[in-house]
Amino acid sequence: MQASPLAELKDIHLPEPTALWPPAIGWWALLVLLISLIIIVVVWRIRRWRLGMAKRKALVELSNLTSATQDWPQALQKLMRRLTISYYEQEKVAQLHGQSWVHFLVSQLKPSQQEKCKKPLQQLVDAQYQSSVELDFTVQAEAVKYWITNALPPKKKASSVEQSKDFSEAKENV
Repeated sequence: MQASPLAELKDIHLPEPTALWPPAIGWWALLVLLISLIIIVVVWRIRRWRLGMAKRKALVELSNLTSATQDWPQALQKLMRRLTISYYEQEKVAQLHGQSWVHFLVSQLKPSQQEKCKKPLQQLVDAQYQSSVELDFTVQAEAVKYWITNALPPKKKASSVEQSKDFSEAKENV
């Protein structure tokens, strides 16, 4: 009798098990992409935190002011000056005063928010030029707080042409 042809077959050869290391090129690309994304997010968050630092400090200083504070209208004015100088060009903002200063402050708010702050800010600015003025501290402080929280930091950096146009308009309104 003849030998079975199946007896001549060899056993199945299994491939070597795949190693976990080194990973395929796709995993390396994914790792590089993930690390890059993490670095970008961390840098963005640090910049954003630093940008808001002056605003946070100003809000703390504002919360420490009271109606018993001597010359609180001037203290509120100085606080707003320091803030605007830290967020805008000092050469352009530092020279503003009176009506041009109020116009600048109000123009940093959205049009729908401007009416809420215009009158209290105007009264606050006018108070520094008058010998005795009766102002309500809570109204003025709330207006300043509202301005700080809604106007700072500037949402987008305006070009120098737009900034110079805004400042020249503010000066003309004096």
